[in-house]
Amino acid sequence: MCCFIDGEKATENNPGGYPVALLCRGLALPRSTYYAWRAAQPAAAIRQAEEEELVAEIREIYTASRGAYGAPRIHAVLRRRGRRISRGKVEKAMRRRGIRGITRRGNAR
Repeated sequence: MCCFIDGEKATENNPGGYPVALLCRGLALPRSTYYAWRAAQPAAAIRQAEEEELVAEIREIYTASRGAYGAPRIHAVLRRRGRRISRGKVEKAMRRRGIRGITRRGNAR
């Protein structure tokens, strides 16, 4: 369902609204799809806020390591801090934000 279409009936507070049934008929979707999408919106906002909090913590750890830590080490630090999270979620959050660890090599002989 397109988020730009207001799927509520026109009221005094919402003069440009359209009936849900009309919109769904035009898009060939069942009305239940619209209501399921609408019910999921608050949960999506909560997940987004939680991910932003996670990314702030990841950036803190990343900065403290001077950019050396990648997802496995950052995940380990988060676990030691008591955060229950999968490594895949840490990897995904880092990938979306372009955060990458670096490999520091020893002195060449």
